[in-house]
Amino acid sequence: DLIDDIHESPWEMTTPLVILSGLSFFIVFTLPHFNPFSDHGWFMDIIRAQDSLVAGALSAHEIAVGIHHSHLPAMILSLLVAGTGIYLAWQMYIKKGMDPKLISEKFEIPYTLSYNKFYIDEIYSRYLYTPVLKLADQIAYIDWEIYDKYFINGFGRVTDWLARITGRVDYEGIDQGVVDSFGRNTRRAGKMLRSVQTGKLQTYMLFALMGVIVIMVIQVI
Repeated sequence: DLIDDIHESPWEMTTPLVILSGLSFFIVFTLPHFNPFSDHGWFMDIIRAQDSLVAGALSAHEIAVGIHHSHLPAMILSLLVAGTGIYLAWQMYIKKGMDPKLISEKFEIPYTLSYNKFYIDEIYSRYLYTPVLKLADQIAYIDWEIYDKYFINGFGRVTDWLARITGRVDYEGIDQGVVDSFGRNTRRAGKMLRSVQTGKLQTYMLFALMGVIVIMVIQVI
């Protein structure tokens, strides 16, 4: 079943890969020349750089010459490394002229470094991946345990407490104590004054006489 599911990539993926693989051939960019080290061709004629306008700086020609001469050592070194690897693999595993175990014991340090990929993964994990994760955990702890719980939630609790106090002062102090009390006192005073208003002339004359007496007493005092 697994083999039946294996299939070629669709044309949407294959076409760009074919184009990129074709562009990897040097001749595509050096035409009409066939020298892979040539800096002449239709592509270089289009993107040819101008000489530098800054005094004392390297000109474009000098930079191009330096790049051209640096290709040869890089090519020789890469071919030498690849050829050495191919030759050693052929000697060890095809011709059986070398014993990989003896070589690994004789060149223990280079073998160990190569076998462990020069410890790139371990170095990355120890000095980059793990420290970043620890830092992220500390930042997350500060954000959740301190900022959210104590600052944000604490601010919410203080706001709720102040809102409760404000509501209690507003309802029990202002509404019940001032507004409603003023209404109750006004109603009570109205009841008292209503009891005085009997509608009898004799009562009004009595109150008037009492008022005159009070005024006279005040003047005498």
